[in-house]
Amino acid sequence: MLDRGKEVWQVAKCWECHGQGGKGDGEKAAGLKDDLGFAAVPADLTSGQFKSGPAVEDIFRTITTGLSGTPMPSYRDSFPDEDRWALSYFVVALSAYKDPLSLQPLSIKTEVRAALNDLELVADKPERAYVPDPAVPASGPPAPPGEKQAPAGG
Repeated sequence: MLDRGKEVWQVAKCWECHGQGGKGDGEKAAGLKDDLGFAAVPADLTSGQFKSGPAVEDIFRTITTGLSGTPMPSYRDSFPDEDRWALSYFVVALSAYKDPLSLQPLSIKTEVRAALNDLELVADKPERAYVPDPAVPASGPPAPPGEKQAPAGG
């Protein structure tokens, strides 16, 4: 899905304003104006800070409807839902695994990152949603009697 999102990013020319890496430094960024003629700086999508919210549903809504008064257009009629969802997940991935305050990459072990990216991983409770390191005890409530405590990630 992220590969498709990256393709849509190119076709939709998101890079013209947001830059190839999503930092808001695209070739058209400097000349953008809002509806009142004031300079409009494209969002740095790597920061995880989004005007309309950080959830993938928020990103999908913004891509679908655009942002009124800004150069951010609506893509409702330009791309089918599936492509807008793929693009939304791609945008979220641009800021994934970064500290939201420092914007520095988080130190995440390779096996933990693999677990986070595993679409087949299923858990019965949120606190057991990813279980890469059995040596680390899970946070949250203890396991029910007779059930082994699921480990948390390191």
